[in-house]
Amino acid sequence: MLNESIKPNQNLETLNPKIVENGNWWKKGEMEVTCIKIFNETDDAKTFSFKADNILFDYKAGQFVTLILDIDGEEVLRSYSISSTPSRPHLLEITVKRVPGGKVSNWLHDHLKVGSQISIDGPTGKFTCVDVDQPKVLMISAGSGITPMMSMSRWFFDTASTRDIVFFHSARTPKDIIFRHELELMSSNNLYFQLFVSTTRPEAGHPWLGLQGRLNPAILSAIAPDFLERMIYVCGPHEFMSATKHMMTELKFPMQNYYEESFGSPNSVLEEAVKPPNKPSFRDRFREISHTGEKQGLTGVSQDPPKIASPHPKPKSSTSKQSVVLFKKTGKQVSCEDEESILEMALREGIKIRYSCRAGNCGACKKIKLSGNVRFTSNPEALDESEINEGYILTCISVPLGRVELEG
Repeated sequence: MLNESIKPNQNLETLNPKIVENGNWWKKGEMEVTCIKIFNETDDAKTFSFKADNILFDYKAGQFVTLILDIDGEEVLRSYSISSTPSRPHLLEITVKRVPGGKVSNWLHDHLKVGSQISIDGPTGKFTCVDVDQPKVLMISAGSGITPMMSMSRWFFDTASTRDIVFFHSARTPKDIIFRHELELMSSNNLYFQLFVSTTRPEAGHPWLGLQGRLNPAILSAIAPDFLERMIYVCGPHEFMSATKHMMTELKFPMQNYYEESFGSPNSVLEEAVKPPNKPSFRDRFREISHTGEKQGLTGVSQDPPKIASPHPKPKSSTSKQSVVLFKKTGKQVSCEDEESILEMALREGIKIRYSCRAGNCGACKKIKLSGNVRFTSNPEALDESEINEGYILTCISVPLGRVELEG
């Protein structure tokens, strides 16, 4: 069966029209959702639609959520970009491509059914154009990296945005183009939205009259001759993003206007473009207070965090042998070995901490620090000001300096 749903012809606006009036919105945190529809986008990609009872979803186009799954009795967390748009708040959708050997992607494809209930946490992420006032945007994606771009594209379309959008997507073959028909429809019905798709592998029986080959300076100049004037968003496989970033650097693109999405490694995106002028940034203030011990508050700071090359320089003399972490809930005190992160220390000692990205991006491993000092090995992208005020740290990128006490 191509599509599965609880009620195939159900008008989403009639799910519960009074929810909007009552203001019952999910904005942050863990919540149980129910899968109500599954749609086959391609042979190896599916969209899963979720709803929550009497609740609407509030997030920014381009953000992601973390799925909390029970797979064979083991709790497994995995982050996925949201492919739906906040302009249609009754549903939240993720689009997942099956990956050979992928534990979670294969489980979702094979076991998640209409009616299944799972927990999600989020929303998280700063890969969004919503907060940036830029009249010209170039979105570049490959493979499943199209998902956050689709969320932003749908948001542009639904809000009748007059931004000048150029969207380039790279797929292996014509049959691998996720969201192909919807994107073509949006392009044909929006004068401000230009779609370009390139395929990299010819396939018998699937003729293709569009662009062919990987993104290069010639293709870039043809689809967006004014690319130097645009804000650029990039998402896709690591090799694709690396090659694209290198090309843009070689072409003297102003990299402060270049954004990329990555769950698996510290975000290398430059975000100075959204930093308010003559105002201390939130990350700069956070860098100053994050290792001072007790909970502290922040006032008068920006929530638009720019890139920080080195949030906490490594101390000249290592004190790792003297560093210990007390996990208050379990009562265990663990010694640090060779600049371990707190998460690594916990896993080594069998102390259960949720985690997913291990790079400070998803927020799954956050814990409240009651006392002590820590050094961050990369940007704590998943923490916002309110969480800092509550004393949270991200254990996956936190190295203890001396004695540290955690609530969890």
